[in-house]
Amino acid sequence: MRYLVLVINGPNLNLLGERAPELYGRATLRQIEAALRVRARQRETALVCMQSNHEGAIIDFLHAWRRRAQGLVINPGAFAHYSYAIREAIAAVRLPAVEVHLTDLAARPEPWRRVSVIRDVCVATVMGRGPRGYLDALDLLLDRLGAQPWYHPHLAISVGLARPRPAARGGVAAAGPHEPRQPAPSRRRRPW
Repeated sequence: MRYLVLVINGPNLNLLGERAPELYGRATLRQIEAALRVRARQRETALVCMQSNHEGAIIDFLHAWRRRAQGLVINPGAFAHYSYAIREAIAAVRLPAVEVHLTDLAARPEPWRRVSVIRDVCVATVMGRGPRGYLDALDLLLDRLGAQPWYHPHLAISVGLARPRPAARGGVAAAGPHEPRQPAPSRRRRPW
């Protein structure tokens, strides 16, 4: 593997899939991490994933991996709104970081949720894309690092977090500019 990327999830993200599924979706953190690992392998990247409900554990993790990793994808959860300690840790380790949130913070009704104190130490922010946002964040980071593109026209590999799209002619779902054409969604119910 050419790259090593850290994936950090903050408080309450261990409850994904059961906590407010109407807001955060039904995908579990384990499913999101599995999809990230598939994408990472496609791009010659290894991932080290962690989740913690404790600010100090996240900071210790960043410090421990700072010399081995090339980048960071972080969903700080509620720590995004007030943790200057995590903000300073990201700045101190000097890894390119992409902040990801399942919901669009700017559209949330609570004013305190619209603030992210870590945004200005990150190279990009992805929000409001649901579980798919993690893949987008990883791709943004790896593009910045110069990794191989994940999509090769001769390979049609699905990572399992794409939202179903309406079928086009011939029973093939429409694909976005960076996604392979995939068969029409199955009738099997998925958690996301």
